[in-house]
Amino acid sequence: MLLAVDTLDFGEDEPKAGQSSQPGLGQTSLDVSSTVVADSPLLRSLNPEQVAAVTTDANRLCIIAGAGSGKTRVLTHRIAYRSQIEAIDPRRVLALTFTRKAASELTRRLRQLGLRDDVSAGTFHGVAYAQLRARAAETGRREPQLLERKVGFVAKLISRGDERTQAFDVVTEIEWAKARLISPQKYVDAIRAAGRQPNVDPQHVANLFADYEEKKQRMGLVDFDDLLGLTASELRRDRRWGEAQRWRFRHLFVDEFQDVNPLQFALLKSWLSSEADLCVVGDPRQAIYAWNGADSGYITKFGEHFANSQTLTLRRNHRSSPQILAAAEAVLDPSMSDLEPLIATRNPGPTPTITAYATDLEEAAGVARAVRDARRPGDTWSNQAILTRTNGQLARFEVALRASSIPFRTRAGSDFLERPEVKKLFEGLAQAPSLRIAITDLELELEVADDAYSGQDDIGPGSDVGSGTAGPVDADDLDRHTTIGILVEMAREFLVLDPDGPGSRFAGWLHTAVGSDRSGSITDAVELSTFHAAKGLEWPVVHVAGLEAGYVPLAFAKTHEALLEERNLLHVAVTRAERVLSCSWAQRRTFKSSASDREPSPYLDELARAAVVSASDTIDLRESAQGPQEQLANLRARRAAAAGDEANQSASSVASLSDRRREAVEQWREKRAAGSSVTPAAILSDEHIDALVAAMPTSVEDLIEAGLPPVKANRFGESILQALTLATPARTR
Repeated sequence: MLLAVDTLDFGEDEPKAGQSSQPGLGQTSLDVSSTVVADSPLLRSLNPEQVAAVTTDANRLCIIAGAGSGKTRVLTHRIAYRSQIEAIDPRRVLALTFTRKAASELTRRLRQLGLRDDVSAGTFHGVAYAQLRARAAETGRREPQLLERKVGFVAKLISRGDERTQAFDVVTEIEWAKARLISPQKYVDAIRAAGRQPNVDPQHVANLFADYEEKKQRMGLVDFDDLLGLTASELRRDRRWGEAQRWRFRHLFVDEFQDVNPLQFALLKSWLSSEADLCVVGDPRQAIYAWNGADSGYITKFGEHFANSQTLTLRRNHRSSPQILAAAEAVLDPSMSDLEPLIATRNPGPTPTITAYATDLEEAAGVARAVRDARRPGDTWSNQAILTRTNGQLARFEVALRASSIPFRTRAGSDFLERPEVKKLFEGLAQAPSLRIAITDLELELEVADDAYSGQDDIGPGSDVGSGTAGPVDADDLDRHTTIGILVEMAREFLVLDPDGPGSRFAGWLHTAVGSDRSGSITDAVELSTFHAAKGLEWPVVHVAGLEAGYVPLAFAKTHEALLEERNLLHVAVTRAERVLSCSWAQRRTFKSSASDREPSPYLDELARAAVVSASDTIDLRESAQGPQEQLANLRARRAAAAGDEANQSASSVASLSDRRREAVEQWREKRAAGSSVTPAAILSDEHIDALVAAMPTSVEDLIEAGLPPVKANRFGESILQALTLATPARTR
């Protein structure tokens, strides 16, 4: 029965009037036949690989379905076809997905195939919660009470004087552990084995984790992860109830199996009886949730987990042109070479392009022009999408699209000014009597946040986030810093026009500057999305932007597993395109009031073999045969020659001078950090060093102008200037 999962009936099954109690008889609206129907209408629209996956009688089946190969189509057709030939009873089918939206889509497609309200579809958590509630009603026990505000709950466990421990960081670690079936007692050993570097002392996390579990149990509360663990435990503990549930669902289908984590896998095993059949569908190349506990090994080693199983592969891609598929294959990790490459069924299209822009502002404007140029007569704006690695990177493109009068919408359904972190700060700035002071305070606040990441590698302007392995926490902070940095830049732009303007005037100016429309209400609009949010979607024209080292891959992706996932993410982004793929990166990016040179993503070297590499007209670099690294070196040499300065006539001499100045500041930073017993990044970030080396400051005011926060400029300025001066030959000072 295709109902909301928390209303599913998990009681004893009784045959309805006019129905047989034997499974498979009179229980579907399809034309039921007792023999295999080779010419069934359900098979006519499928290719040979899909037909094989739909019709095989394997009891344990794994379908490797690459991007655009018809994954959901095969899953739903297999359920419908096997119901038609009476191989399964649709009322005994449980289809598991990872989102309610995916479950709804599965429901819609099954209804179109004739299986109206026969199949149960839901998420792991939703089905588990429904079972626990039904079990509680059956036994007369209290229903499980969900803990909804986990961060606030944990915050009360932290000592009042402990200002260094943030509840959000602790919750992240608890969720990391529970997804991997790790107890508080085993947490410390587990993170050491995983090479994980949490923001809180591991033993302190373990203690708070234990307190969290104990208090939660005492209060009769459960969190979302408990729903899975408790259901699996109850299925094993109560044999009669467990057998009833396994009889209720004898045919299990799992979508996106590469995203299953150990906790979900344990529950799946508890749901499976020895007689039950299992069909899973997924793609290791689209495994992008390892930070959340997902283990793609369950799909790549399916035969090791399930004996006498069969694995089939869907290779035919019906979405993208051969040129786009070549680019998508090029960015994959070599470990994926064991997978059979995708085969395009579409006609050839234009070769993907890689364009270098001088600055991030020029990239945003250039992509906006490309969006307008790609719109054919009669086309809709919604045929195009702009994809970036992080949400914060999209803000530049929102501004550029508005300036070009191009409608857009974001995956979140709101634009830059509607983002919670921006909205909150914007309201504060609007009420500030002195906008200049408020902006300075905000920059200092961000600088304090920078210091919290001491010891981690910066990824340059727009990031201020390091190389730890804490996963989504770092990505969220990256987005927050980028979007807030752009808001600060807008305020600075306003102050140039109105030096003494208060926050209230800035508010009016900003709404006028960015427009009054709201992307969520626009139906025909260019889609702005992150790589993650774009998974499962497709557009005829896709612009993949911000492809710079530090973003793709993110700087804190250090392990092989993390870098593998970063490649998978780019593969996902590229395979969203059907006909046209345009990639871009910026050679210089501004964050707050500083800027520094950027390097192209290392993955662009591989992608370039399947693309045309060029540069924006503003750079005036047109050698299409060059790779990104050669392109960057050529660009720097041209700019040095154009400067006309004797010291800048040779690109190598410029590099030599910059290297000496950078080395001098880094040595100063090392000594200062050692003397203060802190990490070097806590004294001065790599981003700030890049800005100082490029600016050649001669005063404390110059340091501030180059982006060094006033607090640090006043504290360290003279010694930094001395280090720079000693590294600079007299003839170039």
